[in-house]
Amino acid sequence: MAPTRFSRSGRPLQALSLDRGFDGRFYPDGIAPFWATANQKIVSGTVYDTQEELIVAAYRVLLGREPEDLAVEQKVAALETPEAVLHDFVGSEEYAYRVGNSRPAREALIRAAYRALLLREPEEFAAEKKAEQAIPLEAILDAFVKSPEFRDRFAKSQELARVGIWEPPLRVDVDVSEAQLQALFDRVQRQWSKLGDTEPYWSVLTQDAFKRESFEQNRAAFFESGARDASLLDLFAKRANVKVPGGTCLELGCGVGRLTRVLADRFEKVIAVDVSEGNLALCRHHLEEAGKHNVECRQLVGLADLEALPEFDVLFSLIVLQHNPPPIIKYVLSQLLPRTNRGGMALFQVPTNPITYSFDIEKYLESPVPELEMHALPMREVFALFLKFGFRPLEALLDDLTGQYGSYTFFAVREGFGPLP
Repeated sequence: MAPTRFSRSGRPLQALSLDRGFDGRFYPDGIAPFWATANQKIVSGTVYDTQEELIVAAYRVLLGREPEDLAVEQKVAALETPEAVLHDFVGSEEYAYRVGNSRPAREALIRAAYRALLLREPEEFAAEKKAEQAIPLEAILDAFVKSPEFRDRFAKSQELARVGIWEPPLRVDVDVSEAQLQALFDRVQRQWSKLGDTEPYWSVLTQDAFKRESFEQNRAAFFESGARDASLLDLFAKRANVKVPGGTCLELGCGVGRLTRVLADRFEKVIAVDVSEGNLALCRHHLEEAGKHNVECRQLVGLADLEALPEFDVLFSLIVLQHNPPPIIKYVLSQLLPRTNRGGMALFQVPTNPITYSFDIEKYLESPVPELEMHALPMREVFALFLKFGFRPLEALLDDLTGQYGSYTFFAVREGFGPLP
């Protein structure tokens, strides 16, 4: 049996065990954030005879250096418990600076700069190479802001914002005959059935990294992006000071399950719908792989399948409606919004006023079918549907989900939600 160890105060001195989180920081057991990796112990099961040994170990492990003269004695007098020692070191400016300049932290910040400032992922090994350079982080971020790519993108966004409010009304056919609506749906289904069979992952996120030949090495990044996008629901709700229901979520355009896996953890049940049989097969596979058993996958074979969907509490859809012609977008929303339970909510993204966009039903049906296409529904149509089905829009924010000007993400709650603060 191991001997009992005591501190100077006479109380048992607990073992010090530190975990490394994904940000590169070291966290003691008991105060580690939820994402600390428990199987990467750097000091495990060590028992220190005295408070002095614990403090010396903290200097070496957390600050990466030996203590100054008298520093250990001063901390022994000021810090009585192991928890106090660890909090003192982890909360110090020296520790924060060391962690912030660690290679994992530098790389994470550089990747964030690519996404936030350049609105794209870094090229292969670009973030790793920048993180290895002996350049202050401030200089690296300054280089991003002063880069021609950022300045060009910023200038274009400013110009588009100015142009957008002066654009004349779009010429968009929205209301069409039943025969034309069916023809549009059939065209969309053929197009996405082919994509589901040939390039299912790329059709969700149109980056070369997610084409079939390169998907496996980029698989983790693909599914990690789903967690970020799914978090928008809680973010919009938090800004609106409302609570997201935890019942049933309908995900329109589930694809291969990139977001579905995350939504399955968020809701009691998820109804995942898509027009592509190939995408749905992969979605089921990835859900089974992840151990998610509260998802019902449904294929939309015809327009009548929309009308047969059950009621739900939350409608969620990102980068899906944009690939459907305007009459289909309007029809889909006109079927899904009234199936949202009273007190439920909807979060969806759709372009509404891209520059120079137009849609002529006759010309469109006569045109060849491209590999992928982008469409829009005028914003007046979205708000008219909200009004018709008793929704209160809480936010309509310009987003960057299409890479083009004119896309908006809408967040609305249905009548019966209760008074808003």
